Amino acid sequence: MKYRLTISDETIDQLRQFLDHIEFEQQASLAASRWAKKALAKLRTLKEFPHRCPFAPENDD
Repeated sequence: MKYRLTISDETIDQLRQFLDHIEFEQQASLAASRWAKKALAKLRTLKEFPHRCPFAPENDD
């Protein structure tokens, strides 16, 4: 069974800021690209295995 995965705009903004930091401030554009690809691949697995990564305890949702 597949589930719908919704990534919030806030999450996307935070990921972009993190990747910008790696790419520009750390001058590691290849590392940023690799990290982004791996992160997106892991996020996509949540469509089929949503309980693999439960909400963090500090999450109020």
